Amino acid sequence: MTETIFENQYVRILYCEEKSLVETVWFRSTKNMSDSEYLEAIDQLFGSFTKYRPLKSIGGHRDFLFVIDPKIQSWIARAAVSLVPKYNGIVVSDEIFARMSAQQMFEEITYADNTIITKFFNSRSAAFLWLEQIKA
Repeated sequence: MTETIFENQYVRILYCEEKSLVETVWFRSTKNMSDSEYLEAIDQLFGSFTKYRPLKSIGGHRDFLFVIDPKIQSWIARAAVSLVPKYNGIVVSDEIFARMSAQQMFEEITYADNTIITKFFNSRSAAFLWLEQIKA
């Protein structure tokens, strides 16, 4: 069973115990999000990683329109290394700058810890299918 563990006007964070999966669904309203609101959402996400220790995650960045400040991006990448699940399927945005900033951040995380495996997808179903195939 999947449960919503956090939701506001910018993001919904879900957890599925059977699949050991945290899913983040960002909304189009992120276009108007401030840096502090983004950091609040990231704090909630990191809290879910700490509480549930999932093996997998889906980052639903399809509707993510917030461009992450490079300083915040680097800070998050450093902080995330010890928290993110081993397997991450990231659904990227069509918006070029939002997509690039999300990809750069996850590439920084993977570079810092090469045991973290991150793949980028154009759809949630493709990311979910990849994660379903992982038996760990």
